[in-house]
Amino acid sequence: MKHSLTRIIVGALATGVMAAALPMSSAAAIERVTCVRDDFLKVTYNGGKKSICFAHAGVPRMTFPNWTKIHTGNNKIRFVSDGRITTVGKKRNISNIENSGTITRLRILP
Repeated sequence: MKHSLTRIIVGALATGVMAAALPMSSAAAIERVTCVRDDFLKVTYNGGKKSICFAHAGVPRMTFPNWTKIHTGNNKIRFVSDGRITTVGKKRNISNIENSGTITRLRILP
């Protein structure tokens, strides 16, 4: 009985670890790309001084201070700026007129 209980606990822990790892695997799929095509996600930040583009679903591990524009390209995205969650569809342009706020979380949705 004790051996069976140990196997059940170990199996449950292994399942939990695998379930926790699955969302992280999608984060690794996102790729930073050169901004040469308009179907990529493009974020302009640092008061309009910097731009960065991404392809594929996932979450980049960076923040975007003083963001000014987002072009979603051929992607549906969700982002958090100043505690507000916003979801935006494909081929949309978002402008941040105040040039303030930091995007603390950004995800290209699958």
